Amino acid sequence: MHSMENSIFGILNILNKVRDKRSIVIGDILLDEYIYGTVSRVSTGIQIPIVEKEYVEYQLGGAANVAANVAGLCNDTTLIGRCANDDAGNMVKKICKERGIKLYSYLSDKTTVKQRIYIDNQQVSRIDTNSYTESVSVEMDSALQELDAEIIIIADYLYGVVTQSVIEKLISYCEKKKIPLLIASRELNRLVLNSTPVVVVNQKEWDAWNESDSQREAFITMGNKGIRYISESGRIEKETEKKYPVNVSGAGDTVLAVISMLYGEEINIEDLLNIANLAGELAVANELTYVLKHYDLVDVIYEQWTKEDSINKIADISFACDIVSAWRMEGKKIVFTNGCYDLLHLGHIKSFQYSKKFGDKLVVAINSDESIKRLKGEGRPINNFEERVSTLAYLSMVDMVIPFDEDTAISVIKKIEPDTYIKGTEYKQKELLEAKYARRVEYVPMIEGTSTTQIIKKIAKAVENDE
Repeated sequence: MHSMENSIFGILNILNKVRDKRSIVIGDILLDEYIYGTVSRVSTGIQIPIVEKEYVEYQLGGAANVAANVAGLCNDTTLIGRCANDDAGNMVKKICKERGIKLYSYLSDKTTVKQRIYIDNQQVSRIDTNSYTESVSVEMDSALQELDAEIIIIADYLYGVVTQSVIEKLISYCEKKKIPLLIASRELNRLVLNSTPVVVVNQKEWDAWNESDSQREAFITMGNKGIRYISESGRIEKETEKKYPVNVSGAGDTVLAVISMLYGEEINIEDLLNIANLAGELAVANELTYVLKHYDLVDVIYEQWTKEDSINKIADISFACDIVSAWRMEGKKIVFTNGCYDLLHLGHIKSFQYSKKFGDKLVVAINSDESIKRLKGEGRPINNFEERVSTLAYLSMVDMVIPFDEDTAISVIKKIEPDTYIKGTEYKQKELLEAKYARRVEYVPMIEGTSTTQIIKKIAKAVENDE
């Protein structure tokens, strides 16, 4: 269970802050190629299936994928490594440009490519074209002088870019600048590290390292068991939700990027581990090599936050706009409705259920007590604000609840800008001031005898008869 210690508001503020962090990733640049095809016939010669290639997709791999994930959270990301001026190298440059990654690429003989072949969406084989390169120990000096880094990440996949000389220069650079240095390596034993670099490795890599019994600062990813943090103060472990992995390729890169971006910020280790676990879950649920996006992370953190307690769905307008913006970036359709919801009844529940037909996320705005008094009179509301807003938050079909003090919900709908605005059919002949701020308006059929006013009259009549 991911239990957030910090307020979600603080966590989102940190995620917004790291967007401006100047980050450098140094390591081996790879290209992941996904070849999709079908088999409809067999070779007449040696009786093997013939794969008919349908389409190909490309993703950055290795240190380039770490940089892509960092760039999903941070607008100032630089990648330093080697690739060739071949087709694969040109594809790496193209994708880096699309993802907003500044690429300092020094020449190699050829670019390493990992080809994954899928038949009917099932991976059947992998073909590697490997290129072992020189290090960037000499070339990176000028790049480091040009760039005013706030954090450096070393991603060593054993293709030659990272050597002891590179490590020593980066340790010296980071110590002078007093900035974090994080390192992920497939083979730590070949490197000599002082206490400056923070190690981020998987359990197998950690167990193989001769210094794994030291109390140095490290993050160890443990697959479905989550992540362990070790320091002189002790150790902290956070489990991940158990999910069936669709594809683990690059999931470690995603977790490394999140740990790196949050490390050194005003966030406790427990929350850092929880967020890294959530990012890892996003990665393994994705068919391709996953590339983290700021809005995906915001959405999954909000989902976890509201799963812990539905009361967390109650949001002020500023926070609501951040979450709605993330939903919209994910391509989700936003549905909006509003009301007093004094005595929640079947008509309300039906309208919420009906609303979900028109989109993915339902945002409900609710009048404050003072607002209802002005609109309905001194005897209302029957239920106070806390009762009304909490009841809405506990409904599974409602994704967010936003209180407002005005007589209309214009101030809220104006900022949410929903795809669809939902109201009851009784409003069809009335002027809906909020309607012009939504792309479309839909009306929910009323259920006879279920208005709050009618329910109050029934109760009053029942009380009268009892007397």
